[in-house]
Amino acid sequence: MKRQKIIKFLGLVVVVIGIGVGGAVNIALKDSHNEKPKTVQETSQKSRLRLTDQQLSILVGLAMDPKWLTEQLNSNQLVYGVVKPSDTVPKGIGENESFLIAAGERQRIIYFSVNEDQTVEIKDSQNNQIRRKKEVTIRQLVRRFYQTSKQQQQVNELVSELRTE
Repeated sequence: MKRQKIIKFLGLVVVVIGIGVGGAVNIALKDSHNEKPKTVQETSQKSRLRLTDQQLSILVGLAMDPKWLTEQLNSNQLVYGVVKPSDTVPKGIGENESFLIAAGERQRIIYFSVNEDQTVEIKDSQNNQIRRKKEVTIRQLVRRFYQTSKQQQQVNELVSELRTE
């Protein structure tokens, strides 16, 4: 169980939920006047919730195919990696894009990359062909899958089960 530390600061209660993978700190802010939780992104444009690439990969997997994601994690087969120049990839996939793949299975790979505007481009590849593309913002992923303490804990647990290439 993660420890919580509560700090009062300028009318806000800052709850430090815990330290995630890669040293990123998960923070939730509460306005002490109305007690409605606010994410760091909603509180200030300059203060952004920091996600590791592995956390983002889990959010991407949940957005694209949560059943496939959990099946692969449950069987200890899900691998996270980054495209290298020597990798054989479908047309339209660039170097340094991140990906999720089931170990030993090259039929399906989910690639993703983050643009400067915090838009995540996701490409679902099957049999070395891009079959489906999706574009979402990090903010949308966080709101849908990483908003509450329980969601954050679940995502971080899934990250701990993720294998790295």
